[in-house]
Amino acid sequence: MCPQTITSTSNLNAGPPSADEVQAIIVEWLTQIAYFPTLFTLTGHTDTVWRIAFSPDGSLLASGSADQTVKLWDVTSGKEVRTLRGHTGSVNSVAFAPDGKVLASGSRDGTVKLWDVATGEEVRTLTGHKDGVSSVVFSPDGKLLASGAWDNTVRLWDVASGKQVNAFKDHTELVTSVAFSPDGRLLASASNDKTIGLRDLASGERLRPLTNSELLGSAPVYEILRLAFSPDGTLLASRSMSGKVTLWSPENWQVVRMLWAPNSDGSSLAFSPDGRLLAGGGPYGWVTFWDVSSGEALHVLRLHTAIVNPNVGLPEDVNAVAFSPDGKLFASGSNDKTVIVTALNLP
Repeated sequence: MCPQTITSTSNLNAGPPSADEVQAIIVEWLTQIAYFPTLFTLTGHTDTVWRIAFSPDGSLLASGSADQTVKLWDVTSGKEVRTLRGHTGSVNSVAFAPDGKVLASGSRDGTVKLWDVATGEEVRTLTGHKDGVSSVVFSPDGKLLASGAWDNTVRLWDVASGKQVNAFKDHTELVTSVAFSPDGRLLASASNDKTIGLRDLASGERLRPLTNSELLGSAPVYEILRLAFSPDGTLLASRSMSGKVTLWSPENWQVVRMLWAPNSDGSSLAFSPDGRLLAGGGPYGWVTFWDVSSGEALHVLRLHTAIVNPNVGLPEDVNAVAFSPDGKLFASGSNDKTVIVTALNLP
């Protein structure tokens, strides 16, 4: 792990940067070249990239886009393998089955599609949601698929048959993210209602919902946009619209720590395979890498082009981040329509 904390002091304010700011920019640039060299910039999508996922063997990368397609990329060559077409709305989420043979995609068209990875053929379409699907994830054993949607529900599907086996109405606003615990016992869901829903899948019992309101007191509580369990299951990370990341202990659902960094507000979140790093995308093309044990922001790097949405005058986000299964690669997807794959050369 790099012993030096790299925190950006650069900004988009008018006026020339100070000497300290110039020095910080140079350090960031040298750090990025040394520790995060870009291997490929994957181009081909014609609209925002919303979500990405590595295959379990690390040979493929899937990307879902607002252009209504899913693309599969060869990680070794950076070449596009194929494009999966069939959705009639933005593809908001993609996930590989644990055996890597099936890919799931969730779309604004309200459906979940299962694809044969080897052939690119659509296996089946799962229908039942009444609005757009925001998140899909396979259970660790690959038998179940969970989907969260704008209809405020989380649905469980039997992968083999495509039949819905359960529907949970634990939220009062749209569901933004779903995640299984690594042992498959728990299903967590995040929502714009500012809570995290928890289900014990063995009993079907709804556990106490989590919220930051008790921690922040009178401070604003924000919508929760993304969830991720650590690989060993000892932490659940949640990310709110404010950009703050909260680490929860599943043992007692108490907060372990809260993380923040400059330029860190965004919706994407991913643990490294060894659980030591947590990455999150932000506006202006920034990605933050936190040390999980200390909560320190080790690196804050600009990996994508800074784009300002002309319709609302706000910066666009890095919407998707993912580590390869062996931890040697890192990928990010953005509103700049690209996926960038970098090597991880951290000492």
